Amino acid sequence: MTEARLLVLLTALSVALVACGGDGGPGGSDRTLSLRGSVFSDHRVDQPCETQAANPLRPDPLAGIRLTFSSAEGDVLGTAVTGPLQWEDLEYGCRFFADYVVELPESVEYHVVFDPEPPPTTDAYYSGAEDLEPARITRQQLAASGDAWSFEAMPSYVVP
Repeated sequence: MTEARLLVLLTALSVALVACGGDGGPGGSDRTLSLRGSVFSDHRVDQPCETQAANPLRPDPLAGIRLTFSSAEGDVLGTAVTGPLQWEDLEYGCRFFADYVVELPESVEYHVVFDPEPPPTTDAYYSGAEDLEPARITRQQLAASGDAWSFEAMPSYVVP
């Protein structure tokens, strides 16, 4: 299906939902949550981030991770993909991170699973993105955090 056809289909679906009341079905809600955060990895190094960012072993796989958010019942509520790799100097080293933003319907609880890009198969590489574990959080906890939810990937590597 082409992008243009998909856009027309999504627009028609949106119009139909509005015409039917737009409440998302029985017990649904029009309320949404704008959730933001990052997937990050802290590296304890004696070099500035700019030097680390030039290293071929930098944690590039933090960019492009698909996050799938679901309810406690297992219904998929939305997905996001982390953006480009960024970094900031820390007192003890360097934090590499990739941000995401997603609009989700209100739910009492949220679950997330991670789907990083497949790793290279020949050279040494950063493997922390592969080690991300599914997580859960309540709406109350998210509200207390200002609707931010970030995830730490360990600074682990595979060396063949």
